[in-house]
Amino acid sequence: MQDEGLSERKSRLRDDLIHELVSTPGLRPTVSRKIVDRFELKRKRQSKGYSPVFLATVQGTVEPEGRIDRLYNCLEQMICYPAPAELWESEIFPARMDPYDTSWMDTAMQQGHLLWVGAPNRKILFCFEPDLDLVRQDTRNSALQNACFNNESSNCFSEKKGVRVNTDEVIDTLFPDKKGKYSFSSLLQYSGENPSSLMEKLWNGVWQGGVGNDTFITLRKGIENRFKIPDGIVKNAKTYSVRPRPHGRRPGGRSGFSRWKAALPFAGNWHIIDFPESDDDLIEGEEKKKDRVRLLLERYGILFKELLHKELPSFQWRNIFRSLRMMELSGEILSGYFFAGIPGPQFISHRGFHILRHHLKESNVFWISAMDPSSLCGMPLDSIKGMLPRRLAGTHLVYRVHKVVLISQRNGKKLTFNVAADDPQIQEYLIVFRHLLTRRFRPLRQITVETINEEDASRNPFVDVLRVSFDVLVDYKRLVLYRKA
Repeated sequence: MQDEGLSERKSRLRDDLIHELVSTPGLRPTVSRKIVDRFELKRKRQSKGYSPVFLATVQGTVEPEGRIDRLYNCLEQMICYPAPAELWESEIFPARMDPYDTSWMDTAMQQGHLLWVGAPNRKILFCFEPDLDLVRQDTRNSALQNACFNNESSNCFSEKKGVRVNTDEVIDTLFPDKKGKYSFSSLLQYSGENPSSLMEKLWNGVWQGGVGNDTFITLRKGIENRFKIPDGIVKNAKTYSVRPRPHGRRPGGRSGFSRWKAALPFAGNWHIIDFPESDDDLIEGEEKKKDRVRLLLERYGILFKELLHKELPSFQWRNIFRSLRMMELSGEILSGYFFAGIPGPQFISHRGFHILRHHLKESNVFWISAMDPSSLCGMPLDSIKGMLPRRLAGTHLVYRVHKVVLISQRNGKKLTFNVAADDPQIQEYLIVFRHLLTRRFRPLRQITVETINEEDASRNPFVDVLRVSFDVLVDYKRLVLYRKA
């Protein structure tokens, strides 16, 4: 009892001291917050294992908002993060904005200095012009390009096997001026290439980080057409040359030209991405590393080695650890044992620590793609090994707080429910199917369910559950889900 009384008096004394410190006249709010966080850190007990709710709260997937301002916040949070090009508007943005409108991304590209930059494996990252120096060594690094050629990516170079393309040489033949911006039609006239060949060379330049376009519509159209002109239209490409004919009408008719034009990236202007020259100054180099740490902390709230395996090489643990220690010593970030099951050091931002202490959402149902930046799938942690599906496109997880209540694989073909069919929130867990059928970019016309909990889908108690929210066609062994009419 005496020990309890002493502990209580110490706690009150600590609280009084904190109050006196933060009430000091002229003390900036940021300094006050750091003082409070330091004291809170001392008395914080060990937490549970790394929680998906923490990342979901930091990144906004736990409470998606349907407004364009949320897109701006999301883009700032995802600066310099490389993700498959088609994933941004089909999975990443819709998980954070409900609903997500593709026109918002077009507006964002027009209003600011936002750029999209290609990376190996047909990935895209977003950055602002001042951030280009943070990714230069990753997107224009010769060692990385060599890795692409050695079959680590089949999309960085020409898709013809054994033919290696030098980006800079190709650029010189395609662009009249390295500082200029040119429409696809202008590049056709200057280069003398046919549309199919020009498109292939431009996209190869994109995946090597050398070429970009000032609209997002071009990237969206590239995704829809698999970054090439459809074969049936390629055969007639010469018929619809952009150079005017001296006499007569163009053969083929209006409909043929419309289909050909729709497949070409006429929107926007192509340009060479102007990366700043590298600076060998040690102080400047250290500041760049700190800027990378700040971007990562904005994205994740907390940093540890295993979390960064999906990031660009210069953003990974081995390249930022020294900067993390220096920022800890300066008081800019905190270190400690915030989550159990993580073997190495953990660093957290003051914002992340505040969320961990006071703002974790404990009742929401939310979904994410297995390839989402906030997904724990594929994370090399022994504490979650074997508990989650592989990090693959078409795999989705639905969470209720910390628990995975539904796993959908192969875009719904294989379902695993970790709750009973009479769970009171069961209809909320079907949110991922509503997303797949109603999203603005590349929605599915139908979802074919083959198995539910390793059994034939057509003879499963969850059939009646699905009928509440969807039109369900029962086949011999499978189900087909449609949007409610």
